[in-house]
Amino acid sequence: MTKEEVLKLALEALEAMNPYPASKEEQRNTAITAIKEALAQPEQEPMDTPLPCDVTVGHVTIRKGVALRVLITRMKVLYEMATGQVKFYQKGETD
Repeated sequence: MTKEEVLKLALEALEAMNPYPASKEEQRNTAITAIKEALAQPEQEPMDTPLPCDVTVGHVTIRKGVALRVLITRMKVLYEMATGQVKFYQKGETD
């Protein structure tokens, strides 16, 4: 089951429950609201996950909060430069 399927199942169960005793009604309503908010949020692309800390590679620091996609792209360029897979052109030079 996906996270969304589990949340929908829990929401259905909570909405079908009779809040007994009455003291549990506020908890039930809070849970229902939280589940609805979670379901309303768009699913995040894994590559858009923000970095949890600063990452330093060589002389470059990629700051906390930057998307993982940026780190991967920059690392790919550094790898290509280090392995000679990138051709550098002189001013005025073409392929």
